[in-house]
This record gives sequence, structure tokens and C-alpha cells, in this order.
Amino acid sequence: MNEEKIREMQFEQLRQAAKIFLRPMDLLPFPVVVEAMTDCRVLPAVNYRTLLRALAVSCVATVKESQKNPIRKNRPNDVSSPVENILEEKMKINGLQIELFERRREGYPDRFLRSGDDPACLEVKVSREENINQGSPLNFFYQPVANSKIRCSAPHLLAGFAIREVKEKEWVLTQWTIVNLFFLRVQLKPEYNAANPEIYRPEAILLKGNGSHITEGEERLER
Repeated sequence: MNEEKIREMQFEQLRQAAKIFLRPMDLLPFPVVVEAMTDCRVLPAVNYRTLLRALAVSCVATVKESQKNPIRKNRPNDVSSPVENILEEKMKINGLQIELFERRREGYPDRFLRSGDDPACLEVKVSREENINQGSPLNFFYQPVANSKIRCSAPHLLAGFAIREVKEKEWVLTQWTIVNLFFLRVQLKPEYNAANPEIYRPEAILLKGNGSHITEGEERLER
């Protein structure tokens, strides 16, 4: 077998591998993804009764607070931050220790909780009441990063709230749900991107101009 044939076979192997690894993947177990990226396990939320009870009581109080004092925001997405702040206040009242990360609003998870020796990661989500059973894959988003906030094995919980617009730009919470992310399945959708310096590389520009004429590349049209 000559060298050219070997290179051809190797290229074909790479092409076949790319088809497998670069295609979208569905139903990946979230605990497996987290452990692979962080070396920390996602634990099932068993024997965490004190923590879960305190979180549930805090969710009840958060809904009541919003119904007494509706949240004034232009868009549903803007309601999330006030809800997180109210929930945080209620969790502290109910004996949960809250650790905020250096990049508070960026990346998963939102907060790290502790009740005694029991730790847990917490993500908070807000959805319109009529969309609570609908949505898109981006309702939950996890992106592996070099300096992960996840630093120990723990249960991963999601506190989800349904919201309703009672008056124009006034929102109240109507219900809450605590989810055990041990059972979560996620999908991976590869994305390729490029910044403007790469897009507009000089050697890649074919034609360029302004509002009156072609300023660069006209000679290419004459060939």
C-alpha cells in the first residue's frame, strides 16, 4: 500500500469520525456530562429532607411575596433576576446558607446551597404560565468552562416558577416546582462561529464598496 493510499484511508477515517462526533446528540444524561467535564458527581437528591423542605418553604414565600407586590418588568425574561433575589432572601430566612459565585449572573449553576453538611447546586428558572409545558431546548443551558462553578459532588436542583402578567408590565408568580436534575437528559448541538476579523480577512474579500461605487476588487469582474 503506497503512501497516497494510506493518506486517503486516513482522511476517510477522519471524515467518518467527524460525522459521529460533530452531529447533534440527544438524550445525554446530565450527570454523565457534568462528571466528564468537572470530575464532580451529580448526586440523587435523597436524604436531603431538611434542605428540600427549606427550599420548598422558601418557594412558597416567594410566590406569596410576588402576589402581594407584583414585579414590574417590561419582559418575562426580565422577571428572572428579581425572582432570584426574592428567593435568596427567603432561603436565608429559612436557614439555608447561600454561596454566590464570583460571576453571579453567568453560567451554571446560579447558586450553591448548604443546609448543615448537605450541599446542593441550584438553578432558578422562570417561564410564562401558558408556556410551562412547552418551550425550546434553550430553556436549560449548560456550557462547560475551564473554571467551573461546580467544585464538589452534590445534588443539582432546579427551582422553576410560572409567571402571569396581571397588568401591563406587572408580573406575579403562580406556582413553583423543584426538579431533581439527576434525571435530566440534555442534547448537544455543535455550533461553529467566527469573529469579524476572521470573516473579513483580506485574502477572502472579493468585492468592496460604498454607496456610489465598487472600491475594491473590480478587476476581478473584468477577468
